[in-house]
Amino acid sequence: MKLIKIFIIILIFSFLLFGFEVKSQLVPMPTPQKTKKPLLSPVNLEWWVIWDDPSDLSPLISNFSNLYPHVNINVRKLRYSEYKEALINAWARDVGPDIFSIPNTWIKEYKDFIEPMPDKVSLKKEIESGPGCFRKRKIVTKEEKLLTLKDIKEKFVPQVEKDVVIEGKIYALPLSFDTLVLYYNRDLLDSAKIPLPPKNWQEFTDQVKKLTLVDKEGNIYQAGAALGTSNNIERPADILSLLMMQVGARMRDEAGFATFNQPLPSDPNYFPAEEALRFYTDFQDKNKEIYTWNKEMPNALEFFIQGKLAFFFGYSYHFPLIRTRAPQLNLGITKMPQPEGAIKEINFAHYQIQVVSKKSKNKEWAWAFLTNSALSPQGYLAKTRKPTALRSLIPLQIQDPDLEVFLSQALTASSWYSGKNALLMEEAFKEMIDNVIEGKKTYLEAINLAVLKINQTIK
Repeated sequence: MKLIKIFIIILIFSFLLFGFEVKSQLVPMPTPQKTKKPLLSPVNLEWWVIWDDPSDLSPLISNFSNLYPHVNINVRKLRYSEYKEALINAWARDVGPDIFSIPNTWIKEYKDFIEPMPDKVSLKKEIESGPGCFRKRKIVTKEEKLLTLKDIKEKFVPQVEKDVVIEGKIYALPLSFDTLVLYYNRDLLDSAKIPLPPKNWQEFTDQVKKLTLVDKEGNIYQAGAALGTSNNIERPADILSLLMMQVGARMRDEAGFATFNQPLPSDPNYFPAEEALRFYTDFQDKNKEIYTWNKEMPNALEFFIQGKLAFFFGYSYHFPLIRTRAPQLNLGITKMPQPEGAIKEINFAHYQIQVVSKKSKNKEWAWAFLTNSALSPQGYLAKTRKPTALRSLIPLQIQDPDLEVFLSQALTASSWYSGKNALLMEEAFKEMIDNVIEGKKTYLEAINLAVLKINQTIK
């Protein structure tokens, strides 16, 4: 009897043990969570750019995607030389970008292909509501106001309003804002016993004389500045335009026509543009005391990178190029010289703006994205080290020593051309310079011809 009891106990224990093992083996695995199908169809935006790398724009895209996950933005970078043709070919096939980037002086040329900013947009978004497992998804439509003309004036630096507002409508928005500055080689200035870079053009010419070194054959092996020519200088039209503006030339009238060939209203015998052109071209004249450059010289940027050029006129986008290619260069950046005794500071602006194509099938989404990006560009600016176009960010960015000079000029910088072919305008300026230095025309004849050619592009 005792044996039977023991057997039963063992049998029960074995059954319990076996049963536990079977049960443990039959525990079902967790069911994989099914991916919820989005309620909204994806919105795809194509963005074409010239100078920015796609990775530079990722912070802007991430910001918007966090708000609207169903919106996808693809960036395509094109070469400057192929950009215009690529746009025309795409539009001819009824395709192309939803958003594209252009220089601020190109806006009138592309006006007919740009969709102006609407006052407001209707944006759909998927949301979840309700407790725990009872949460439900639904689509909500939110009406958002975009920017007004007052916003453009109050939020952005002054030149932006002049460029992007046409006939009471907003045609573009900037992500940054660039101004022409004076880069200099500290070591060359120190060697010439020049303690500080110039603040005005008189100091500039005095320093150029000390910094220019010529060999026995008359060849310049160290140049004080790259000025006077058209073929081997970065943005010569910008530099000459600034000189004209600083001495009082009225670059254009209210209709946009070039008028810089006219004398001062207060002195009919004084032509400020002639004075500026003479000053500019004197730097390549071997008979002048300030001779420092000629058309046989290398490209100005290359000569500066080699450490053989003391002063170089450039923009913020030149800074990383110089730093990358010449990390050993003792680089300095200072504000553009002004006329001696000038009461009002005048600087020059050249920057990229973003526009929405009329061909876009998602115009509202494109403008919503651009507005969000233009008002919240901090991630983009931090990644690219570009100066801001927003007034509110200037006090923050101006603390950066590499950006301080650009930002200190932002409120006094302007540009003047508002025609339909900025490249032709630039070519007219180059021809004006060449006509003078080659002796083909007098200063006023060269200026009048340039004005004539430029005005053919206005309407």
